[in-house]
Amino acid sequence: MENKRRRSLFLGAACLLILLAGLGLFQMARGRGTPISPPATAEDPDRKPPLVLRRYLADGRSEEVPWPSDLPWENLDKEKLARYFSPTEGWRIVEDEKGRLVLIQEVPGLPPQEATKRHLKIKDGFVAIYQGSAGSPGPLLRVTPIPASALPSSWREKIEKGGGVLLRGGASGGAGFPR
Repeated sequence: MENKRRRSLFLGAACLLILLAGLGLFQMARGRGTPISPPATAEDPDRKPPLVLRRYLADGRSEEVPWPSDLPWENLDKEKLARYFSPTEGWRIVEDEKGRLVLIQEVPGLPPQEATKRHLKIKDGFVAIYQGSAGSPGPLLRVTPIPASALPSSWREKIEKGGGVLLRGGASGGAGFPR
C-alpha cells in the first residue's frame, strides 16, 4: 500500500512537471517570448524603464530622452521595442553592464542647442568657420581668405590649443564678435 502511494505521488509530480514544460513550450511557440527584464515587483521597487538616448553623429554628444509616458515598458521584449523604436529610424537596442536596456538613436548633425553656434579654427593656414561650440569637431562651413597670421595672438593661441574661438551672433554665420 505504501509503495502504491509513493508511486502515485511520483507519477503526479512527473505529470505536473510535464504539463508545466508543455505550457512553457506552447507560450514560446505562440511568439510571446520572454520579457527582457521582469516587471517591477514589490521586491524590486527601484526598477526603471529603459534608458533612451539620442546620439548626434557630428560631435558624438548624447542626450537622454524621456521615456514616452503613453508607452508601458514593464513587459516589453526586444521585438516589441523594435516596433516602437525602429532600426530604420536609427534606433539600436543594447543592454548596459547592469542588464538595463538602452535604446540609442543615432542622428546626423549637432544637438539643436549647438547647431546655431559658430566658431573659428585654422585650416590650411586660413581662418575657417565651423558649426557648433568652440572646440567641437562640428562641420566646416567655409574657409575665409583671412590668413591665420592676421588673427590676434590670443585668438591664435586658443585655436592652436584646440579650443577654437566662439562667435557671437553665430546663427547668421556672418561676422560676429568673439567671446
